[in-house]
Amino acid sequence: MVGGVLGVTYGIFSEGVNKFMESWKLERLSELTAISRRRDLTASEQQERQKLRNEYRAAVTGSLRADLVQVTIVEPDGTRHDVVQSGNFDLSDETRGED
Repeated sequence: MVGGVLGVTYGIFSEGVNKFMESWKLERLSELTAISRRRDLTASEQQERQKLRNEYRAAVTGSLRADLVQVTIVEPDGTRHDVVQSGNFDLSDETRGED
Protein backbone atom coordinates (compact mmCIF):
# COMPACT_ATOMS: atom_id res chain seq x y z
CA MET A 1 0.00 0.00 0.00
CA VAL A 2 1.95 2.97 -1.24
CA GLY A 3 -0.44 5.57 0.16
CA GLY A 4 0.22 4.53 3.75
CA VAL A 5 3.92 4.04 3.19
CA LEU A 6 4.19 7.34 1.37
CA GLY A 7 2.47 9.17 4.21
CA VAL A 8 4.79 7.72 6.83
CA THR A 9 7.97 7.63 4.79
CA TYR A 10 7.53 11.08 3.31
CA GLY A 11 7.57 12.59 6.78
CA ILE A 12 10.69 10.70 7.80
CA PHE A 13 12.71 10.86 4.60
CA SER A 14 11.31 13.98 2.94
CA GLU A 15 14.57 15.91 3.10
CA GLY A 16 16.64 13.02 1.75
CA VAL A 17 14.10 11.95 -0.86
CA ASN A 18 13.74 15.50 -2.13
CA LYS A 19 17.42 15.37 -3.05
CA PHE A 20 16.55 12.53 -5.43
CA MET A 21 12.92 13.20 -6.43
CA GLU A 22 11.13 16.46 -7.15
CA SER A 23 8.40 17.39 -4.69
CA TRP A 24 5.75 17.82 -7.41
CA LYS A 25 6.18 14.14 -8.26
CA LEU A 26 5.59 13.16 -4.63
CA GLU A 27 2.49 15.35 -4.60
CA ARG A 28 1.25 13.77 -7.83
CA LEU A 29 1.80 10.27 -6.44
CA SER A 30 -0.22 11.20 -3.35
CA GLU A 31 -2.91 12.70 -5.55
CA LEU A 32 -3.18 9.54 -7.67
CA THR A 33 -3.38 7.44 -4.52
CA ALA A 34 -6.20 9.62 -3.19
CA ILE A 35 -8.03 9.39 -6.51
CA SER A 36 -7.69 5.60 -6.48
CA ARG A 37 -9.54 5.52 -3.17
CA ARG A 38 -12.51 7.34 -4.71
CA ARG A 39 -12.62 5.63 -8.10
CA ASP A 40 -10.74 3.25 -10.36
CA LEU A 41 -7.77 4.82 -12.06
CA THR A 42 -7.67 4.97 -15.84
CA ALA A 43 -5.02 2.91 -17.61
CA SER A 44 -2.86 5.98 -18.15
CA GLU A 45 -3.22 7.01 -14.49
CA GLN A 46 -2.23 3.50 -13.39
CA GLN A 47 0.85 3.64 -15.60
CA GLU A 48 1.75 7.09 -14.27
CA ARG A 49 1.31 5.95 -10.68
CA GLN A 50 3.47 2.86 -11.24
CA LYS A 51 6.19 4.97 -12.84
CA LEU A 52 6.09 7.42 -9.90
CA ARG A 53 6.10 4.54 -7.38
CA ASN A 54 9.21 3.10 -9.00
CA GLU A 55 10.88 6.50 -8.99
CA TYR A 56 9.89 6.99 -5.35
CA ARG A 57 11.37 3.61 -4.38
CA ALA A 58 14.59 4.53 -6.19
CA ALA A 59 14.65 7.90 -4.39
CA VAL A 60 14.18 6.33 -0.95
CA THR A 61 16.82 3.71 -1.71
CA GLY A 62 19.22 6.38 -2.99
CA SER A 63 18.64 8.50 0.09
CA LEU A 64 19.20 5.53 2.38
CA ARG A 65 22.38 4.55 0.54
CA ALA A 66 23.69 8.12 0.83
CA ASP A 67 23.02 8.05 4.57
CA LEU A 68 24.53 4.59 5.09
CA VAL A 69 27.78 5.60 3.39
CA GLN A 70 28.37 7.86 6.39
CA VAL A 71 27.56 5.26 9.08
CA THR A 72 30.33 3.53 11.02
CA ILE A 73 29.76 0.60 13.39
CA VAL A 74 31.93 0.71 16.51
CA GLU A 75 32.45 -2.70 18.12
CA PRO A 76 32.83 -3.06 21.91
CA ASP A 77 36.59 -3.50 21.42
CA GLY A 78 36.78 -0.19 19.54
CA THR A 79 37.09 -1.71 16.07
CA ARG A 80 35.35 0.42 13.44
CA HIS A 81 33.55 -0.87 10.33
CA ASP A 82 31.99 1.26 7.64
CA VAL A 83 28.53 -0.16 6.93
CA VAL A 84 28.97 0.06 3.17
CA GLN A 85 32.33 -1.70 3.17
CA SER A 86 31.34 -4.36 5.70
CA GLY A 87 28.53 -5.63 3.47
CA ASN A 88 26.00 -5.44 6.31
CA PHE A 89 23.25 -4.17 4.05
CA ASP A 90 21.76 -5.02 0.69
CA LEU A 91 19.34 -2.65 -0.99
CA SER A 92 19.21 -4.47 -4.28
CA ASP A 93 15.87 -4.97 -6.01
CA GLU A 94 16.08 -8.73 -5.36
CA THR A 95 15.65 -8.19 -1.60
CA ARG A 96 12.41 -6.22 -1.73
CA GLY A 97 8.90 -7.48 -2.33
CA GLU A 98 6.59 -6.24 -5.04
CA ASP A 99 3.17 -4.67 -4.47
